[in-house]
Amino acid sequence: MKKQIRIEEINRIVAEAIKNLRLHRRRIKGKVGWHQYLGEGKIGTIATAQALLIFQYYKEEINDRLRIINTLLSSQLKSDDPAKDGGWEYVTNFPGIATVEATCWALLALYEEYRDDPVALAGLNWLLRNINSGDTDEGWGILPGDISRVYTTCLVLKTLKVYGKENTSAYERGLNWLLGIQNLDKGFGSQAGAASNIVNTSRVIITLAANGHDSNAIRSAVEWLKERTRSLQQTKANIEPEYRECIDFRGRKMYFHHMPLQNVLAALILSGSTKCDTVFDGVNSLITDNNYYYWQHPNFKDGKRKPLWAIFDTLVVCKALRETPYSWSALGVINYEGNSMTYTDVARPFSWERFKKRFIFDLWGKIFIGICVLMIAYRVLDKYPALGTTAYFSLIIIPLFIELLGYYLTETIKDKRRIEL
Repeated sequence: MKKQIRIEEINRIVAEAIKNLRLHRRRIKGKVGWHQYLGEGKIGTIATAQALLIFQYYKEEINDRLRIINTLLSSQLKSDDPAKDGGWEYVTNFPGIATVEATCWALLALYEEYRDDPVALAGLNWLLRNINSGDTDEGWGILPGDISRVYTTCLVLKTLKVYGKENTSAYERGLNWLLGIQNLDKGFGSQAGAASNIVNTSRVIITLAANGHDSNAIRSAVEWLKERTRSLQQTKANIEPEYRECIDFRGRKMYFHHMPLQNVLAALILSGSTKCDTVFDGVNSLITDNNYYYWQHPNFKDGKRKPLWAIFDTLVVCKALRETPYSWSALGVINYEGNSMTYTDVARPFSWERFKKRFIFDLWGKIFIGICVLMIAYRVLDKYPALGTTAYFSLIIIPLFIELLGYYLTETIKDKRRIEL
């Protein structure tokens, strides 16, 4: 059965989702940013960082950009306690305590313009010195003193890679810990010894693929994931228990809400497994199953809460699709049927700039102009009056016809490129 992803629909949900982010930017007590639930009267580090990353990913301008960045910079904790100094905190949970998740997201958002800023460097140092140092536990937890967890370790590895710290001892230890806790079934759980699940296996694949890590571990994890996500129906059934994760930490329960479908789609696309029913059906479900370009979490079915992280995870899937070896702007449709995937280029409207480039500066254009110059010169010198006849005039008409035909074939008609599995 033939399946399609229409590029204009992907572009539309990206544009509308970004418009929603613009609408929900908040200014509170001199700070500018977002909260994880759009419309709330708070500004959070992670939500602000994720929103800023979306604008960076899609090269969109945002009002108050410098004030948003300053909000992140000024939110960094300063302390004589090395467990706090240089990190960022959760606004709601553990206020005043630096956490790995908030620190990583802040650093990722600051990288584009502030990678060498003392604030960013202090944040990196906080991550590097707060890695766990047990014999069998060398990843990162939610905050210093917590056991290593897959999600936070993946997030730190991604951050260190972005900042060019993949050759540090901390990065190598964290990576080795992550690879070392892969279960016998080749999946990953939330921590060492935990049963494999789709969310954490997807996160490991996304991290290792984005970091350029290629090994039997990631290939076997991809196969584990594909076995459990052969169709959208199977995927939705298997991810049902994974939308919410409860962590009992220091006598209190913390709840993490996940978007497993988006995690699965990003993992499959980034690992080179785009050519499957789950990706095509899943992406189309993101296009159709949304509430005015807000994506709902099953725990908030009343629609009153609009989670920013659901928008972020959805646009990460779109970003993964756009990061293709083919020109995204030239694509019209991605088709999948049987054992092949076909890219259909969109018909482009006439462009005078492109026409001049091909007609004047390309090889045929130079030949055509050269012939015209010679004919005009000979006519002016009146050496060859016969050049004015129809026969010789065709020396201009033929190259002109070839130029116009070439432009039409390469610029204005649709072209299909077939990629065999």
